Parts: sequence; C-alpha cells; structure tokens
Amino acid sequence: MGVADTYGNTQLKVGDPTGESFKLGNKVPIPDGIYVGYEGIVVVVGGRFTAEFEAIRTKWNDEIDLAPTLEGFNPVAQAANEAVAQIEALRRRKRRAIINTLWVVALALAIWLAIAWLH
Repeated sequence: MGVADTYGNTQLKVGDPTGESFKLGNKVPIPDGIYVGYEGIVVVVGGRFTAEFEAIRTKWNDEIDLAPTLEGFNPVAQAANEAVAQIEALRRRKRRAIINTLWVVALALAIWLAIAWLH
C-alpha cells in the first residue's frame, strides 16, 4: 500500500509522504489545493492544513460517492476491477456452455425415447 501522511482523519499520498500526521492549522509539505481521499476532503491554503470535510454534496444535499472517482485514478484498482470483470465473463460463458450442453443431452434423450416408443 505504501506510506501515506494523515491529515486529520484523511490519508493522502501527496508529495513525499513519510507517515506523518497533521492537525488543522499545521504547516504541511504539500502545495495549496483541495485533496480528495477515501476518508474525506482536505483543504490546504497558504501552506497550512485549513479544513477537512467528510463529504462533498450536491446542491440538492445528496452526497457524492468519491470511491469511483478515486478508483478511476488508481491503476491497481483499475486492474483489479478489469480482472474481476473478466472472471465474471468467463463464469457466464461457462454457465451458458453447461446449459447448452444440458439442452443437447435433453433433446437427444427425448429423440431416443420417441424412437424407442415408436418401436
């Protein structure tokens, strides 16, 4: 997973993280900006950790799920999601093949029974 700095309750891997923890008001070694992590949103202004939020909300007060956005930037998560999708596709194809085989066997059995009944 690697080393991450903690800003309040939010872990970020920005700059050169060393595993340090920062509290509101502390000077921080990252550029000014708004940073989004799984645990929340961190705001840095003037080189100081100035705010932390648990969620981003729409104008209708609906919470925006940040996980899909973060996973979109995470190559490991992308690879894992693609692997899971491929495994599910293989399982679906295998299930379809088994069902098709069962239909062929049932049809062959029905034909055999029909021929046996006619004789």
